[in-house]
Amino acid sequence: MANQLQLIALALAFEEEEGEEQPRRRLWVHDILRNRESQGAFGHLIQELRLDDARFKNIFRLDKSQFEDLLRRIGPEISKKQTHLRETISPDERLCICLRQFLMTVRQALVSQERDCMRKERKKEYRQKKQGQNKEGKEEYRQKKGTSTVEKDSMRKERKKECRQKKGTATVEKDSMRKERKKEYRQKKQGQNKEGKKEYRQKKGTATVEKDSMRKERKKESRQKKQGQNKEGKKEYRQKKGTATVEKDSMRKERKKEYRQKKQGQNKEGKKEYRQMKGQPQ
Repeated sequence: MANQLQLIALALAFEEEEGEEQPRRRLWVHDILRNRESQGAFGHLIQELRLDDARFKNIFRLDKSQFEDLLRRIGPEISKKQTHLRETISPDERLCICLRQFLMTVRQALVSQERDCMRKERKKEYRQKKQGQNKEGKEEYRQKKGTSTVEKDSMRKERKKECRQKKGTATVEKDSMRKERKKEYRQKKQGQNKEGKKEYRQKKGTATVEKDSMRKERKKESRQKKQGQNKEGKKEYRQKKGTATVEKDSMRKERKKEYRQKKQGQNKEGKKEYRQMKGQPQ
């Protein structure tokens, strides 16, 4: 009930806002609407519907008691001030108009929902029928295709057999020809290789003997030269080293003698001084 009251209040507020946005009218009240109180729908139809509870509930979806209770709660908020210029619309008429518009919107929403449901159901049925037809068509197509594929496979196998037989005879002949050619080529190559190897070995034998003799002679010459150079160098090195060692030895001996003499003299002087120092009484 509280939700219905809120919706009604929102609808009335929306109507008031729409009324404010409308442009200024030239006529205060149109000639057709001057007699609405006596000849209008609210003055005749609604008053007659109040006498019939079923029809009243069918139109407004409310009983008389519920309608009066709702009017009693919302009446002070809906009612407008009475002026001397024109009479205001009564709150019960306002409530009737609001309920009627609200019910129309609800009906439109329900109708749209029903239409959507019907469309979805029709789509499902159409899809199911289409799927069934597709399945039946696929089965028929497969059956037809199966017979045709069997015939095609048999024809293909026969053609392959014929092709293999023809190809087998041709390949046997080609292989035999290839083998014969390979044998002839190998024999020729082997004969050429044998002759060439003999000639190469003969030439290489003479050349290797000459090269080996030349190498041995060169090695001997190089060794002799090396040995002679080494002997001469060793002699010169020993002579030079001998003179240098003699000079070094003599120099070392002289230095050792001088060092000993100095040390002995220092020791003698030191001993004398020590004795003198020791002989003195303390």
